[in-house]
This record gives sequence, structure tokens and C-alpha cells, in this order.
Amino acid sequence: MNLESRLRKKYTRKRIATIIKYLKIALLLFLIGLAAFIWTHDRKTIGQSEKDAVNNGNDLDERMQVLAALEENDFDRAVKEKSLYSQHLLNDSLKISFNFNYLSNDDSEKVSAATGLNLGNDEPYYLSVDVHENCYLYLLQHTNEGKWVILFPNEKYAMLRNPLALGHLRIPQEDKWIYIANKPGRDHIVLLASRWRQKQLESMLAKTKDEQDENQLADYIEKQREASRSYPGIAFSEFQFSHKLN
Repeated sequence: MNLESRLRKKYTRKRIATIIKYLKIALLLFLIGLAAFIWTHDRKTIGQSEKDAVNNGNDLDERMQVLAALEENDFDRAVKEKSLYSQHLLNDSLKISFNFNYLSNDDSEKVSAATGLNLGNDEPYYLSVDVHENCYLYLLQHTNEGKWVILFPNEKYAMLRNPLALGHLRIPQEDKWIYIANKPGRDHIVLLASRWRQKQLESMLAKTKDEQDENQLADYIEKQREASRSYPGIAFSEFQFSHKLN
């Protein structure tokens, strides 16, 4: 091999070595850049996750505060939170359909939307409720004897429990009826429903009939009646009928 060939070969090897060197440097720089990008992206993701966690925590605290206020019947405090959650609970209409059904003395089943019926002890009745979204439902009856009776939730009349899901409820369940006493007087049925649990009411109703404070219950129901006029998120219906002696 002559001198010119050897020089050309040596130059080619040197050039190839230089190219490989720069390729290694370029690869190293690429890997460093990739690592930096991944680290920065991960930090942003972690940072956003931390922000989301904080926001979720704040939302949870806010919801708990709203629920605590509503469970204490403190509507002003719940509204002051000015959250979408409190707006939904109180201002989004809660739709409940409520009917009083009775069996007249001619053995025909009738539905009455008008309060003030006169029923005899041979004219039993049942209540029908259609729930259009999940809620806590309470059905109470103030009898002609001056006592409050829990119609729902009460396993004596229905096996379902609060909170209720969308659907139909019959009180009493199946094909049973409620019979009235053959005594003069007036019964008052109250339906109360909300998207939150009525803990104060449940506490009062958990007492025996002898322990119940009639005035306290009446005041609570009156406050719910008034609140339902301002907040469509509270469903309130009532029905009254009189006893007629046969």
C-alpha cells in the first residue's frame, strides 16, 4: 500500500472516530434534556395533584360545614357559605309527589288532593309517595289523641330506609291499609323531605311517645314549613282529615 492510500485510510478512521465522538456527545445531551423534561413534567403533575388535593380537601370541609349548618336548622349559616353545594341543596327544587288514598264506604278507592276529608272507621287509607331523586323522607301523623306517629321511616309500615332512592313508596306497604279509631277528632299528616339528614328531628322522634315534647316537635315542623317557602330544596306537604262517627 502506497503512502497516499495509507494517509487516506488514516484520515477516514480519524473522521469516523470524530463523528462517533460527536454522536456520543449528542446522545448524552439528548438524554440529559429528556431527563430534565421528564423531571419538570413530573413536578408540574405532582404540583397540580397537590393543588387538586388541597381543593378537594377545601371542598370537603365546605360541604361538611354546610351539612352541619343544615342539620342544625341554621339556614342562614348554610347560605353564607355561598357555595355551589349549598345552592344545590337549598335552591334546586326537590320534587316529591304525595297522595292520600282512601277506600270509601262504597268500596271504591279514591285519591284526594284536597285536605279536610271526613272519614269513618270503615274508610281506611294509605299514602303514596313518588321520589324523583335521592333524599331523606319523613312522614309524620299527629293523631286526634295529640300524639305524633312516625309513618316513615318505620319498619311497621315499610321496610325501606333513608336515604331513599328514586322510586315509589306506599305507606303501609303491599296491600295494607291504615284504619282510624272510631273517635271524634282530626288527624294531621306531614311530609318532609330534604337532601340532607334531619338529625334533630330523628333525635326527637327516637323518644317514646310519653317522652316526646309536643311543642318542640310542632316548632320544628313549623320552622321546616316556613323554610320550604324560601328554599325549594325542602319538600313539605301536609294533609288533614276529620273522624266521623259511624
